[in-house]
Amino acid sequence: PVNLSPGNASTAGQSVMLKWEGGRWAHKYDVYLGRGENNLSLIASDVITGTLGTGGPESYLISGLQNGASYCWRIVGKTMANQTAGGPTWCFTTSASAPTPAPTPSAPMQLLLDSSGPAINQAASLDSLLLLRDPFPVVNGDDLLNLGSDRNTRVIVFVKNLQLAQGETASSVVINLLDANNLSQDVPAEAVRPISNTDFVQVIFRLPNNLAIGTCTVTIKAHAQTSNTGTMRIRI
Repeated sequence: PVNLSPGNASTAGQSVMLKWEGGRWAHKYDVYLGRGENNLSLIASDVITGTLGTGGPESYLISGLQNGASYCWRIVGKTMANQTAGGPTWCFTTSASAPTPAPTPSAPMQLLLDSSGPAINQAASLDSLLLLRDPFPVVNGDDLLNLGSDRNTRVIVFVKNLQLAQGETASSVVINLLDANNLSQDVPAEAVRPISNTDFVQVIFRLPNNLAIGTCTVTIKAHAQTSNTGTMRIRI
């Protein structure tokens, strides 16, 4: 990887957008940060960001840094076969008066569609417990191990170009559901999980109680972006 910013021996804010160019073969990245060149700690592993190849820079947002402190950072790129290549170690000093970094423009989020589905815009989706495709019941009667009051089905969808920032929770990702009765609901994600050796993440969410039977349109919203739409089927 080739470091881009913050530059070596530069001044940055208490929130810093690390930027680098991963090169032709890197697919995912480990991010190291510390208070000295010889005191780096792994703060994020297998990060998938930017574009594969040399089409654009990669980035990772770090926040909550101490004012007036020195930090060093390093990126290790990984291929799909987990072959690694480390970039240089650069250091910067934080200042509360430095501007907050603007988010790096990124490729739009993409909800993965299933070309084998009954609809042309069928979302690739699975029951998170049974790993079966739709149609899904709102309440999962097959979850015999769940003796609690919440037996609603959890659904997995797959999203490209979505990465949580450091300290950001899964609930910051919102799934918009437009059901067969034209009722629109925003549902927070319960989990956002990277999928090893891919540039997709799993987004897991709970089907709300009042979701109507029939075709439901799904859209993902995060970081002021909205994905393409897909559909899934809801049954009794």
